[in-house]
Order: sequence, then structure tokens, then C-alpha cells
Amino acid sequence: MTDDAADARSPVSGGRRWPLDALVGVSVLGVVLIADQWSRLYHRNIVDDALISLRYAQQWVAGNGLVFNVGERVEGYTNFLWTLFLGAGVFVCEPLGLDPIRMASVSSLGFAAIDIVLVYLVGRRLWGSRALPTLVAIGLVVFDNAYVVWSFLGLEAHFVSFWMLLALLVWLGRGRYWGVRLGLVLAALWMTRPDAGLFVVCVIGSEALEVLLRARRARTTEGSTPIDFAPVLQASAVCLLVFGAYFAWRFSYYGFPLPNTFYVKVGGEGFDAWARGARYLVGFLADRAWVPCLALLALAGLRAPVVRALVAWASLYVLYVVWIGGDFYPGHRFFVILVPVLGLLTASAFDRVERAVVRADPAARDRAPRVVLWIGALAMLAAVASFGLRYGPIETEVRRYGDHLQQSRALMTWLGEHSDPGDLVLADTIGVVGVFADRPVLDFHGIVDVEIAHQHVDALGRGKAGHEKTASLDTILRRRPEIMKFGLLLLNHYDHGYFLDVSMPLEIGVPGLWRRDTLPETHQAVGASLLTGDPVESRGWTREGDAFAEFPTRRTVHQLPGGAPHMPLGQSGAYASSWVEGRGAAATGRLVSPPFRLVGDTLSLRVAGGHDPERLRVCLEVEGREVRCATGFESLAFGRQLWDVAPFRGARGRLVIVDESSARNGVILVDEVRQWERLAGAGAEAAR
Repeated sequence: MTDDAADARSPVSGGRRWPLDALVGVSVLGVVLIADQWSRLYHRNIVDDALISLRYAQQWVAGNGLVFNVGERVEGYTNFLWTLFLGAGVFVCEPLGLDPIRMASVSSLGFAAIDIVLVYLVGRRLWGSRALPTLVAIGLVVFDNAYVVWSFLGLEAHFVSFWMLLALLVWLGRGRYWGVRLGLVLAALWMTRPDAGLFVVCVIGSEALEVLLRARRARTTEGSTPIDFAPVLQASAVCLLVFGAYFAWRFSYYGFPLPNTFYVKVGGEGFDAWARGARYLVGFLADRAWVPCLALLALAGLRAPVVRALVAWASLYVLYVVWIGGDFYPGHRFFVILVPVLGLLTASAFDRVERAVVRADPAARDRAPRVVLWIGALAMLAAVASFGLRYGPIETEVRRYGDHLQQSRALMTWLGEHSDPGDLVLADTIGVVGVFADRPVLDFHGIVDVEIAHQHVDALGRGKAGHEKTASLDTILRRRPEIMKFGLLLLNHYDHGYFLDVSMPLEIGVPGLWRRDTLPETHQAVGASLLTGDPVESRGWTREGDAFAEFPTRRTVHQLPGGAPHMPLGQSGAYASSWVEGRGAAATGRLVSPPFRLVGDTLSLRVAGGHDPERLRVCLEVEGREVRCATGFESLAFGRQLWDVAPFRGARGRLVIVDESSARNGVILVDEVRQWERLAGAGAEAAR
């Protein structure tokens, strides 16, 4: 029995236990209800890293193995047992028609609720029915904003905490074959996260030290006594055998001793992330009013094996997280597994102070010192809750990025319906592509790409965590993805054989997607572009109003009212723009091309600017009638439009560009107007 467990029988522990049981029930219910409401704000989504694990789970259930892309064995996850758990959930959800996203979120929340109960059960082993430490331990978990928010975002943090707390419970409970049971739980923990090996070492090490200390004390009082290392050896052997078998499989399956994510984030010569990691730690403490520092008071209780193990692990784990430089997600997700442990350590410190007060003066249980302790505990919990609501992930993740993630989900759902199953997609948020579009990915940051993960990066560790290694343009063009997410390189990919597709619904809120251009494979260009950059007088274009005053223009910046300067993207040399220096988007007018003969099957053009089909439009007029029109896509990136002009072959037409809008986004830009004729023998047009 530990010192703290023995002290559970002290006079302070009097009173019935049911109020504490009720506290646990209320705490669990409160976390579930609050998390559910916040999950609504997040549109019932989970973060992209959780979607990556879910994609592996889906592929596993589909019989493709634990892979992200079929046929590519790359370990792009670091939560093996959680991924298998999600796979079991997918296996159940699919025949029932249930949402696997919701399953992942609810599962994570379920373990968060179980962890609160486990904190209480561990506390009962340590403090009996004493109310103050129980209140502190549970309160520091329940009132922690990151603990509650990350409970529904689908990652493994609360699953890791489950195994850690279960290990503590088995350790404290002893009983028959407890060493074997402890070894199995520790193996499961280690298989859930590789860095959990630190916890395994601390628990086994603390118990081994306790065996030696007990033997030493026994020799002092009773003479020579045998040292019983059997439970420690059993726990160590079982843990190593189970984890060793898993590791052997993993190494043979993936070919590397560590997950690919390790090489992405810290693999490379000269890695140095100490400064970034220190900022991460300071942010974690500051967002909680520095209350976690109170856990340092538990150093006074190092004689207790559990406290000793938790202090050692917390110290090593903090050092590890600082060394790797923390994480890029708001809310300090890497430290979420610390929250229950810090709660237990801080509660142990409060318990020691309370017991010291009572032992010094038994009447103090009804006097000011204990009242002060309770007031201090409640004030501490209030500070943690208040700071979390202002600076925690409910603000920095849920409210800030919830709508953005929903847009990504809508875009990838649309893409899954408007692309071929084998189309390779270049993306940085790969989970949403895999789960919602069900397409293979070329990962821009290398999480599921060995080549990118092992590349050399200067000053690795000083940029954004996990985002410092990126696919080069040469790598991208060599792999030749069919689709590329907009904005990854901020390049004009028209020059690389791609076009900007803006055919998705406008409400999705993205500038478009780059698609591999197959038009030249099925068609040949007929004549030159109508916009060549020559002076307007020599081309016969006519202008009305004050818009298009700089036609043709090569302007690189457009300043929209009330907004930052915007740079057009996707133009080819000079282009037409209704934006005018000094007037900006308020300028209005028309620009009309000279008549030209329609000789092709398809007319392509690039359009940018505001979306207003009535007042901002570019149209093809045939015999004075507008037969084809297009507008912008709320962006200064030029999206390509394809018009079927085969019905008008042989007729004469003209291009009319209209700006009748003085709104903030009231500009229209047009470029690269060209006719195409289908090649003999070519099938239906492949370009989109």
C-alpha cells in the first residue's frame, strides 16, 4: 500500500462517499453536454489528423491494409490501437448506414467521460473519501477547455489517458496476477502512442524502486528478507512481449522503425526546436493561469510510488514535447494527456496540505485553514475555466476554424462526385481528401509520403511544426497529380499544364481547384488568343464608361475597397480588367471586341473578379444576341470557362465584357480567349 493510500484512513477521510459519486456523475454529464454543444459549432466535424486515422481505418476494413493510399505502405499515423478501434467502429457503422465521423467523435468523447471516472477511482485509492483532493482532481480535468474541446475532435488523447489511468488503477489495486494485468495494459498504452513508452518506463521503474526500498526497510526492522521482483518482472516481460510482437510486425510492414510522421517533424540533421517548444509550453501554462505549476508541490510526496511515477513521467514528457517543438494545432493537444495527471498531482499536493493542517490541530477541520484551502481550490478552478474560455481551443480552433473545415468537407464531397476514383490529389489537409473525396493523395507535407518526409530542410524545427517539409515543384510535376489544392505554391499552374476549375458551388468559398489540362490532348488551338496585349487602338476593341481604362493591362495588384491588396493569379501576359487606378471597383463600363469568325468547337477563356451574373459578365454575342456568358468567382484567380460554340460555327461573333457594378467586389477580369477544334478521332471532350 502506498503512503497516500494508507493515509486514506486518516481522520480527514470521514464522511459518506455518495456525494463524491454524485460529483463524478454531474461532472461526466456536464462534459458530455458541453462537448455536444461545442461539437455543433464545429459542424459535427473532427480535425484533419483524426480524419487521417479514420482513412487508415476505412482502408483496413475495406481489405486494403493499414494504408492511406492503396498499395502504398506508409505509416502516416501515430496511434495504432486507436486506429484499430476506429476500424472496428467503421466495420459496425457501414452496414448500419451510420456516420463514421460521428462515430469517431462520440468514441473520443466516451473515453473522455470514462477518464473522469477513472480519475475518481484512482483518487479513491489514494485519498479514500476525502472530498478536497477529489474535487481538485476532477475539477482540473472538467474545467480544462482543451480537455473538453479535444474530447470530440476525434483524436486519441483521451484513449491514451484511458490506458494510463487504467494502468494506475491496476497498479494500485494489486490483486492476483496484477503484474500480468499491468503488463497488458502498459502494452496497450504503448501500442496506442509510441511516446507512451516513457510512461511505461516510469511506472515499471517506480515499482522496481519501491520493491528495493521495501526490502531495505524490511532488512532494517526484520533482518534479511527476500526481494520479490516477480510482479515487476511479469509486468515488464508481458509488456515487452506484446509490444515487441507488434513492433516486429510494424517494422516488417512499413520498413521503418518509427512512424513516417517522426521523420516529417524531427527527422534531419541540425534539428532544433527548443525555442518553439518552450513557447508551446509557456502557452499551455498561460492559458490555464499557470495553475498547472501547482503540480510541482507534489514533489513533497515522492515517497509514494504512484506520485513518483507521475512526477517522473510528466517531467520527461514535457521535456520530450519541448524537444520536438510542440504542435501546430491550437489548444495544445500534445499536452491534453497531461491534464488528468496534473490534476492528480495537484490534488495530492492539496491533500498533503490538508492532512498536515488536521494533524497539527484536529479542530482545524472546522476552522479557517481548511476554509482557506477550499476557497483556494475553487478560485483555482474558476481561473482555469475563465482562461480556457478566453484563450482555449473553443476560441482558437472551434469558432475560428469550424466554418473553414466545413467548407473543406463540402469541397471534397463535391470533388468525390466530380472526379474519377483514381485521380491523384495534391493536398496539405489530406484526411478530408481521403475520407470525403475518397481519392488517393500526394501529401504536400509528406505525412504519407516517404520521399518528402526524409528530405533535408535547413533550420528544421524553427518553422511551423509539421509543415516545414514540402513537396517541391519538381516533385509535383514528376508525380503529375490530376488535381491540386489551390494555394499550396501560389503559382500560375496554367504554365505547368493545369487549369483552375471553378465549377464547384460558390458557397463552398474556395477560389477553385487546379486540374490537369487534357484539352490539348483532345483539341488543337485555332488561331491566337483574342487578348494578345497589343494596344487597344490596333486591335479594334471599343470601350464605354470609365472602366477598362488600362486595357490591356499587366497590373499585378488590385486594391479592393476596405481590403488588402490582391494579386491576380493565372493571367497570361496582358489581360482585360475593369479595375481603374483612383476609381478602383467603382468604375463601370463595357469593353467590346471586334467581330471574329467562330471556327472551332470550343471557346476557352479565363475569368476572375466578383460573382454577379447580371452586372459583372463576359458574354459571346452572335447576331446581336448573348449566347454564352460567364462571371467571376469572388476571387482574382483566373478560373477557366469552356463554351460549346459548335452550334455557331461559321457565324461571326464578338466578346462583350460588362461591369455595371460599383460594389466592393465589382470588378471583372478576362484573359486568354481562344478557340479550339476537336482532333479527328478524339472521343468526348475530356477537359472539364
